[in-house]
Amino acid sequence: MNLIELRETAKKNGQVYKVEATFEIVSINLSSQRQFVNCRKCNNREWIEDKSMFVSKCPKCGATQSDRPGATFDITAIAIIKDDTATVKLDLWRLDLVQFKPGDKVRLLNGYGRYKLDDLYLQRGKGGILEKC
Repeated sequence: MNLIELRETAKKNGQVYKVEATFEIVSINLSSQRQFVNCRKCNNREWIEDKSMFVSKCPKCGATQSDRPGATFDITAIAIIKDDTATVKLDLWRLDLVQFKPGDKVRLLNGYGRYKLDDLYLQRGKGGILEKC
């Protein structure tokens, strides 16, 4: 599916699953960078906008990743991506931020997308694959 078809499907349904698309990364907005906490001890899930330091423990209960395997403390940023039909947004996680740069041709397999703020936001998700072409 191309990006315009994905956008229309997500606009109609709110989200789209099992996304397979190939596109180019136009830019990565590091000013949109934020931290995500998913604590398995107290079930705290929150976004932290403070960029002054990396969060290594849950702000609510103090658990660290070594205390609770499976807990997530990570960084995300938004990339602008395009194909021949449209330009949309892609959420990149820490490892993706290191691996990809503007101008890269990328393929997303088994990803998902959601429609919010009048735009399509794609994500790799847990089972998805984001790879250079």
